[in-house]
Amino acid sequence: MGQRKKSEKASTKRGDTPNRPESLQQKTEGQGPRESEELRPGLGLGEKGMPWLQPGQTLVLLGSSGAGKSTLLRLLSGIYEPTRGSADVRGRVAPVFDLGVGMDPEVSGYDNIIIRGLFLGQSIKQMKKKMDEIAEFSELGDYLSMPLRTYSTGMRVRLALGVVTSIEPEILLLDEGIGAVDAAFMAKARVRLQELVKRSGILVFASHSNDFLAQLCNTALWIDHGEIRSVGEVSEVVGQY
Repeated sequence: MGQRKKSEKASTKRGDTPNRPESLQQKTEGQGPRESEELRPGLGLGEKGMPWLQPGQTLVLLGSSGAGKSTLLRLLSGIYEPTRGSADVRGRVAPVFDLGVGMDPEVSGYDNIIIRGLFLGQSIKQMKKKMDEIAEFSELGDYLSMPLRTYSTGMRVRLALGVVTSIEPEILLLDEGIGAVDAAFMAKARVRLQELVKRSGILVFASHSNDFLAQLCNTALWIDHGEIRSVGEVSEVVGQY
C-alpha cells in the first residue's frame, strides 16, 4: 500500500485548496473531489473502495496486526508514498501515531509542547498562548517541568493529544497507541476529539477498541493485507470484520 518516499510510479498530492468531496457513504473506485466546491479540506486515495473524506467526517481503520492500518496512516501523513495509484491530501495534517516525532526526550513537557507545535506548523508565540490550556487538558501537573524521558507512554499520549487538539488541525490522524491512557482520560479525550470534528475537522483513526470507535467514528474501513475489504457504517463493518 505504501513505502517510504522512493516511488516514482505513484503520486501524493497535497495542498490547501480542495474541491468538493464525494459522500463518505459512497463506495467509489478511487473517486476524488468534485470541481464545483473549493477551499475545503479533504483526503482520499486513488484506490477502489476508499471514500473521499470531507470536514466533519470520521473514519476508523479496522484490521488485524500487519493488515496495513498504520501504513495507510503514514501514507496519508506524507511519511510514505503510495506504491500504486495516488493519495490526495488537502489541508493541515496532524499525526498522532509516532510519539517520538516532534518531541525531545531530554527537555521538559513544557518545552515539548512548543517543539511539537513547531513541528505541526505553529509559532512559538502561538504555542505559548496555548500552554495553560494544554497543561489543564493533559493533567500532567508538575511532570510538565520534568524531562520527557521520565514519562510513561500514556503520559506522552496525553501531551501529544493536548497539543494536536489545541491547534485545530484540519485532518487528524490517530493510531491505536492512544489507547495507552486510562479510561477516564480517554473519555475526556473523546469529547475533545468530537468537538474538533464538529469544528470542521477530519479524523482518521486506527484502533481495535470497538466500543471506542462506535462512539467516535461514523464510518469504518476494513483493511486486510493492504487491500480494502469493506467500507460503510461502523456496526456493519465491525460485524463483517
